[in-house]
Amino acid sequence: AALPEYLSLLAEDLATTAPGAPLLIDGGICNPALIAQVLPPRQIVCVARPGLTSAEIWHETAERRSMKDAFAELPQPDEMWRRFLAFDEQITQTILRECRESQITVIAREETESVAATVHRIALALGLRGSV
Repeated sequence: AALPEYLSLLAEDLATTAPGAPLLIDGGICNPALIAQVLPPRQIVCVARPGLTSAEIWHETAERRSMKDAFAELPQPDEMWRRFLAFDEQITQTILRECRESQITVIAREETESVAATVHRIALALGLRGSV
């Protein structure tokens, strides 16, 4: 049910954004091929974090750890958490596959890379050399 809401919010943002203006989409939309039907793939960059497993990502902040804590309320919490992590990994693999198939640039950000260095690589990928 969330995907239609995300797409509606994206459509609202696109309707009020000047063509060609930068737009940052952080999570939520897990179908890059769908975005590539609305925006040219050359204007899209996916940032991946290949060094971390789903379990590590869901433990890196208090907000994300609270997600795991919610599983304690479920029957068979360990099994439900295992299933969630497997599903989360499948989502990640789907995102990366759709990026490849849609010719969307994927920038792999290593944990030791600074945010500034990642932003610089994204800007280069988007052809924004003079603005960074």
